Amino acid sequence: MLLTLDCVEIILSLTLALFYALGLIASRSMILLYSIIQPVWSPQTLGIIGIVMYYQKWYGTIMYLFQFFNNKRYQKLSWPEILLCVLFSNGIWVVFPMIGFYASVTMIYSNSYAIYQ
Repeated sequence: MLLTLDCVEIILSLTLALFYALGLIASRSMILLYSIIQPVWSPQTLGIIGIVMYYQKWYGTIMYLFQFFNNKRYQKLSWPEILLCVLFSNGIWVVFPMIGFYASVTMIYSNSYAIYQ
């Protein structure tokens, strides 16, 4: 299956938007990862940082999907392209931030790093 130019443009626009967003939250990701290995702050503080970080990733993906369907960009693509280029690739960015969000909330309630061990 060859990807059409519209599908490639959608992938590139999403990729650039995600790189920009990840650049903005990279410092929070590094703080979270470092503090899990070598605790600097309490699990509750890291849980709050994690909630903000994972919510931003999830929200950005939901906004992208909303504008994709709201602007009817799917009309130019075939079903396999919609499934592969849009739904599957964005599904990863919906599911995994929700798992991270859950882990962050668990860290806040349990006041421990046990969810990551």
